[in-house]
Amino acid sequence: MRRIKKLLICLVLLLGMTMIFQTQAYADSIGDTGGTGQGNITGTNVYTFYYVYDSANDAIELKVTTLRAIASFGNTTSHTFTSPSDQTVLNTSNPKLGSSLESAIATMNSAGGYNLSATDAKAALNALGYYDSGNGIWKWSGGYLTYVSAVKIRPQKHTVHYDANGGSGAPGNQTKTQGEAMYISGTKPTRSGYTFGGWNASIGGTYQPGDNYTHDQDGGTVTMKAKWNPWKHTIKYDANGGTGAPSNQTKTYGQSLNLSTKKPTRSGYTFGGWTCSLGGTYQPGDNYSHDQNGGTVTMKAKWNPWKHTIKYNANGGTGAPGNQTKTYGQALTLSSKKPTRTGYTFKGWTCSIGGTFQPGATYTHDQNGGTVTMTAKWRDETPPSCSDFIARPNQWSAGNGTVTFTAQDQGSGITSIVLERYSYVTRAWSTVNTWSYGGTTSVINGSYTETSEGVFYYKLTITDKAGNVTTKTSASIYLDHSNPVLSGAENTVTDWTNIAPIIKFSATDYLSGTTYIGSNLASVKINDDSGTVVASGISSAMYTLAAKYEGIHTWYITATDNVGHTSSASVTTKYDITKPGVDGTEITFVKPDGITVSGYCQDNIIDQHLDDEAVRSVNHPNATSGLKSILLYKVRRGVKTSIVAATTKATFGASNTHSSFEMYYDINSTN
Repeated sequence: MRRIKKLLICLVLLLGMTMIFQTQAYADSIGDTGGTGQGNITGTNVYTFYYVYDSANDAIELKVTTLRAIASFGNTTSHTFTSPSDQTVLNTSNPKLGSSLESAIATMNSAGGYNLSATDAKAALNALGYYDSGNGIWKWSGGYLTYVSAVKIRPQKHTVHYDANGGSGAPGNQTKTQGEAMYISGTKPTRSGYTFGGWNASIGGTYQPGDNYTHDQDGGTVTMKAKWNPWKHTIKYDANGGTGAPSNQTKTYGQSLNLSTKKPTRSGYTFGGWTCSLGGTYQPGDNYSHDQNGGTVTMKAKWNPWKHTIKYNANGGTGAPGNQTKTYGQALTLSSKKPTRTGYTFKGWTCSIGGTFQPGATYTHDQNGGTVTMTAKWRDETPPSCSDFIARPNQWSAGNGTVTFTAQDQGSGITSIVLERYSYVTRAWSTVNTWSYGGTTSVINGSYTETSEGVFYYKLTITDKAGNVTTKTSASIYLDHSNPVLSGAENTVTDWTNIAPIIKFSATDYLSGTTYIGSNLASVKINDDSGTVVASGISSAMYTLAAKYEGIHTWYITATDNVGHTSSASVTTKYDITKPGVDGTEITFVKPDGITVSGYCQDNIIDQHLDDEAVRSVNHPNATSGLKSILLYKVRRGVKTSIVAATTKATFGASNTHSSFEMYYDINSTN
């Protein structure tokens, strides 16, 4: 509910004071107003607003009707805001106007004897933060105007109410009328455990019975709430031969009090609490609940001779002596009993306040309570255990290696584990990992991944907190990460030849950058360009071309090691074993030395076609070397004579499968 201070209050008071004893006239203003929130504005329900005057409440109230019943209206279709405190939320953003504020003001003026203009009422509402949304619906920043009270000019009166505030016997209510004197009631309330201290007014200030009360206000109630002063008494502390007693404390009636936590001291004694003069015993910080009206209660210190406890800690062993008690000024002989612990030798007691003691020694230290601990000293003589130390793989592998171990020391505990590696390749040791554990007695499972290639074995050194050492060595692991190396391509004839080329390759499988043999070779294979294996071996392979490979062919060589690494190479051969062809009309023959000799030429003309086409070979090559040169000779009595002419001699500078030549020569009469 939103409480708004009345507007035009000064004008109202001035008019009221000048007219109180005259014929009554009215000048009205806006009093309390109410507003409600604008909630969920979605939906299709229709809200209609009616501003109506309610003479019973002397107020203009908002009545809302809806097309459909809603839960906030009690599952009805109508709701009227009859109080500024009504906060029923209206879930709409565009209500319809049923009856206007102007019509309600007119009804109020007619029914209630008011003379309030709609313009003045709207101006007053605007000053309070309300506004007409443009369709006669009055809104404020958070929602809608729901209630407007009317105020008539009259002498101000209000009620003075007395609240005993936990006591009893409060005076009855009084009425304060503007311009009339009023005195605070002389009746005083009473309350057990308290002294009445006057009245605290709800408007501020303090009043005593019989005081003149001059405050005026327009209606309402001013509450006088009784002031009560609780009873109090003093708590005094007596150190009783000691020093450092706490300062006095004050106990207030009905309030909890914790006694001072400060403790007095006395040489050779332990403070034992306080003996109360009312009876009973208290400790520092205890709750003190006694109440009385004034006076002093004394707390006297209790003292006990100093004592403290000697406690024995076997520190992982068993059989520690029982506790002993040391009394101030009296010597104490420590227990002669010794604890035991498997794997350790007892070396005496370490005292928590310093120093080392043996069983049966004299102990003279004094202190004010508490415990001094004797902790057993042990010497760990058992080295750590290593139940598992495995390195794998133990045969050649292309992957990584794994080293695992399991260790424990139930004595002083493991402080460090060092893993070293020996390389058969470099013949040297190196540290590959160090683990620190700070003296743990738990089971340790560790691992190391070997990513380098080579042949290794490992040494594990486990050290406990006492300096005991355990050393383990592992089996060897074999890691090959390198591909084989092929050689031999440079020895293969790759130019055109009529001699069968030989393809010969060999391979090695050394670890990278070394001459140390890795997993070694599994095979070397030679494949022709159709994928057929023509030769194979372990570390080398050789193949001499067969006639069927006349032409241009590419050969693929693959070397594979025993862990699956491969290397590849290729070479291309050009092999031609078919002689060029000669076609002509004359009779020719070929001598054993390869020279073609013309026979009888009926027309005395040599007319021939020469080429090196693939069709002339029974091997059907994919290419031939082509013609290189052509020359016509005449031979007489064993002497060769070149016939040089454009149609009898030719030289071809590059290989060309389809090169050809048309030879023509007319033999003259002299020949």
